[in-house]
Amino acid sequence: MAGFETIQVLRSVLLQCRRPSHRAGRLTRTSLPGIAFIALLFLTLTRGASAVPPPSLAPTKAPTVHNYAMYLKKPSSLGFAPDQTYFESMLVRLEQDHVDHPTTKELYIGVVKEVSALLKDAKISSVKLHALAINQSLPTDIINLYGDRIDPHLLWYAMINGLFLGTGDRFTNFWTPAEYKALNQVMHQSLAGTGMLLGVEHTTLVVVEVFDGAPAEKAGIRAGDEIVEINGKTTKGMNPELAASLIRGKPGTSVTLTLYRKGGAAKGFSVHVVRARIVVPSVSHRMLPDHIGYMRLRIFASHTVTEVRKALDDLQKHGARALVIDLRYNPGGYMMDALGICSMFARPGSKVLVTVDSSGVHHIVRTTNMEPAFPKIGSGGVSETDLPIVMLVNGYSASASEITAGCFQDNHLATLVGEKTFGKGCAQEVLPLPQGAGCKITVEYFLTPDGHRVQNRGIEPNVRVAMPLRPLGRQIKDVQLQKAIQILRSSLAASAKATVH
Repeated sequence: MAGFETIQVLRSVLLQCRRPSHRAGRLTRTSLPGIAFIALLFLTLTRGASAVPPPSLAPTKAPTVHNYAMYLKKPSSLGFAPDQTYFESMLVRLEQDHVDHPTTKELYIGVVKEVSALLKDAKISSVKLHALAINQSLPTDIINLYGDRIDPHLLWYAMINGLFLGTGDRFTNFWTPAEYKALNQVMHQSLAGTGMLLGVEHTTLVVVEVFDGAPAEKAGIRAGDEIVEINGKTTKGMNPELAASLIRGKPGTSVTLTLYRKGGAAKGFSVHVVRARIVVPSVSHRMLPDHIGYMRLRIFASHTVTEVRKALDDLQKHGARALVIDLRYNPGGYMMDALGICSMFARPGSKVLVTVDSSGVHHIVRTTNMEPAFPKIGSGGVSETDLPIVMLVNGYSASASEITAGCFQDNHLATLVGEKTFGKGCAQEVLPLPQGAGCKITVEYFLTPDGHRVQNRGIEPNVRVAMPLRPLGRQIKDVQLQKAIQILRSSLAASAKATVH
């Protein structure tokens, strides 16, 4: 579609095997489960239907309707003015581009559901809405029915959301300009806010991680805390995007969060957090005892491959002879970076994944001829070096994380330890839209190298170790990490014994 603005902050990268796009406006493919992961201030976790959730977080089985309370009070806060032309362009895109090719009727059923949610928030009866025929005139019928009581742009926005709801695909999303800006900022690691990783428990926001040195840590917020109010507004029933908009702000300003902590005050307590620019490194690393290196990947962002290379170089300099790669709570990101990570460890030409497009055609994606991660140990990739690797995964390891985990498992590069992964085996294309909005549409499914389906099933670890939510990476309480260390110690001991003999 002509006139689509090119947003430079997203990289125009595609996996090598994929067909080139002939449609204008496409930028990149991403594997993030949704905008819920990428709020301006924090990453919000949603769950897939396939894996057993940790007790404090609940799964999301299907896309859900939006909350329109904020926009009803101030329609201009939408930040753009969608109309019938905008709506029709989204209808065409979803029908043509989505891997499942939803029908107009299916998409219009979603429109009715979404407009019904808007009417509920506006305290307007939806009886007449449900009496409308689901046909081509449905959008104009809705405008004629409610356009005098609800801002028409808000109605069109709800109907556009309804189209995306009608796909039945929780990974296909429409974003307002503010939400799309949030995506761009997180993927390029420039955040203004508090520095927390949040999870959603039905209607409750739960702190999963507090970044070191971030404002949230300085304010005394801990992993496991529940956020019950933001600046005096209850978070019950609040969608992640609205929560993000309330928490984010200009550096130097403050936000008041009311928290509930198990074992703490029964009525909760409040903290004032001063917002700041947050730089979230996608990779962190350290040495563990017995020459074991530990590397955590938080997200597959634009510089993750470079950061991994630096981390591995540093671990090698400090004598690492075995490696833990931690992908827990990693929601995914750019698929090209997952390919880059796999190419560091596997032999050139190894299978990384198999993609299946909307025509049912299978495409094999293979590793590139990248320099091996440990060149001083071997020259053909880790698969030829006997470097012991354990990869930690859990129910929040999603998409690009699952691509990486599947590649390492099927190519026998690592032992997977933890819990079944999220189950997002599909790829989206991120599209910039007129007036600064954006969307993400599922265009392909993927399988592991051995042909195992990931979508809604996840990847089973080789060694299953259950663990409550938090804490990550702490040896004393982290039973999954302890198991990884135990496996690597045994592997190193066996290798040393074989060398002696």
